[in-house]
Amino acid sequence: MFGSDDIKPFFSCVAEGNLLSVSGEVDLNTAQTLHKALVESARQLGKLPILDFNGVSYFDSSGVKVLVEVHSAFSPHTEQPRIIGVQPNVLRVMTIVGLRELYKIESGNSHEK
Repeated sequence: MFGSDDIKPFFSCVAEGNLLSVSGEVDLNTAQTLHKALVESARQLGKLPILDFNGVSYFDSSGVKVLVEVHSAFSPHTEQPRIIGVQPNVLRVMTIVGLRELYKIESGNSHEK
C-alpha cells in the first residue's frame, strides 16, 4: 500500500535565455525550487525572466508568496514582468490574489518566446 509520502508531484523549472518554463504543481513542496530558479535567473539576466506557466497544473498560496517576494526584490528596477501560457485554473488564483497588478499575465498558449 502506498502512503501519501510515496506520491511525489511532477515539477520542473527550465531556464532558456530570458524564459523560465515551469511545469507541474506549484505548492508548498515545490515553491522553494521555483524561488531558487527565479532568483538565479533574475541575477543572470539583471531582471525577472519571462515565466512560461503553460505546464503548471496547480498553483497555491506558496507560489503566490514566491512571485510576490521575487517581484519585490527585482522588479522595481525593470519593466513589468510577464507570465505567459497561464491555464484557466491558475489564472483564477492569480486574479483573485491580485498578481495582475504586479505581473503582465497572458493566458493559454497564445505567446511568443
